[in-house]
Amino acid sequence: MNIFKSSSIIPVAALLYSFILIVVSAFQKFYQFHNDFWDVFFVARTMISTDTATWFNPQYPVGYTFLLKLICGNASPILPAIILNCIFGGIIILVCGYFYKKLLSKPVVLLCLSTIVLFPTLFHYFTVGGGDPGSVFFFASGSALLFISIIQNNSKLSPFFFSGLLMGAGALFRYHVLPATLLLLVIFGLLYRSYLKHLLITGCALGIAYLPQIIVNLASGHAPMETQFGPMNVYDLMYSISWYQTITLDLPKSVFDIIAADPFLFLQKYLSAFISFSPYFAPQLIAFIIVKEKKRKQFCGVAALYSILYFLFFSAFTSGRQGLIILPLAILCTGILIESILSRCTDPKWKKAIPFAAIVIILLFIYKDFRKVQERYNRSSVYKQIENTLNSEHCKNVREVYSTDFSFYLPSHYPFIPFFNGGAPRWGTYKFNDEYPEFPVHTYDNFVNECRKRGVRFLVLTNNSNLLSPFFADIFSQKKEGVSMLFESEKLRVFKLPKQNLL
Repeated sequence: MNIFKSSSIIPVAALLYSFILIVVSAFQKFYQFHNDFWDVFFVARTMISTDTATWFNPQYPVGYTFLLKLICGNASPILPAIILNCIFGGIIILVCGYFYKKLLSKPVVLLCLSTIVLFPTLFHYFTVGGGDPGSVFFFASGSALLFISIIQNNSKLSPFFFSGLLMGAGALFRYHVLPATLLLLVIFGLLYRSYLKHLLITGCALGIAYLPQIIVNLASGHAPMETQFGPMNVYDLMYSISWYQTITLDLPKSVFDIIAADPFLFLQKYLSAFISFSPYFAPQLIAFIIVKEKKRKQFCGVAALYSILYFLFFSAFTSGRQGLIILPLAILCTGILIESILSRCTDPKWKKAIPFAAIVIILLFIYKDFRKVQERYNRSSVYKQIENTLNSEHCKNVREVYSTDFSFYLPSHYPFIPFFNGGAPRWGTYKFNDEYPEFPVHTYDNFVNECRKRGVRFLVLTNNSNLLSPFFADIFSQKKEGVSMLFESEKLRVFKLPKQNLL
């Protein structure tokens, strides 16, 4: 197996990639497009050492929340959070590069790293805040160390211990890393009985790393392993949650109760979700079938078994981001598959076809990334214009604004997000509903009265505001008398409520 002759290539590539991500983020004006981020920030800024109830977030583990509080303090979290994920992006390339070069030739390593660098979903989460890049980094590092230790017949205990710590740290960024790690340990335990002691060490290290989350759960009055990840995502899979109406939904706490209510609907949605995840596990399975070399075939077999079982479990949930932690493994097996085909192929046409196909895929990724960045640039420009419009109208406080756009916030007004209805934080984020109460939207008059009570003077409405209430569509189309439009774009409009209703 060939490896890089120069050990500096991969670190330089990782550093360059982080720099490129920062440049892309700057082009997007460092706008925070990940709306889930604001729930984590709410917990981070309201976290008090003497009030343990403030430590718990039902949707996200404590690791990223604490890290966010640490890096931003009392300042704006937006820029530090984005820069942090740009750095994580570079470190992921560093980890994958060293892992891949142990199994692949130099050209294929470059191809695989290019695929990770440009993979649209991962690329986009690198340029916003949120815990996903951290979870990918820690899980990729820990699982790579575990795979390498077993492949190289390493009998030392320390690599297994550190792999458990790394994957446990990943579980403090995203909850799904914990069952993913446990499943990996079970599979290795069944296939490599001689490593049971080593894997037990990994499991103990995992428990040690995850212990802070258990402490937070217990200290805040929750069950040791309590989250809202399961019930919320299974319910969304089956019924497609309306995020404007979350507070009215009595979300069942038991996943089994949700499935039992309509098992045939669950099965239908589940199978569709499993098929949608096939790009994340198909390369491992195809590589296992086609690759002949014994050690590589064995590796691909373990990877395929793990990936398929992983998605057989996680296809019950709607979060597409859970596929990201498997991505480095899927791309590695794709590289192994390409090398196997090229080594056995005698027809020069086929040898040229694979590089051609790879170039086409990479160009497609570049196109999708470019379109996404361009779209984000345009949106951030519109949001900036809205902010300038509100400031010119003497908006002094973000609480003077009500919005139906979950991505909109005011960077110049702490704590940044305006009043809104809906969103996942309504379910159990401590005191979130006290600070961001839902406004009555049954009638226009009731809504305006609440705006007067709360001091809201401005509305930032999307073109699908009717999903919240029909009268928002009337406002958006300027059919409400007395409501003046201040700004208009294709999908967003800003309105000022009539003065007589606000005195």
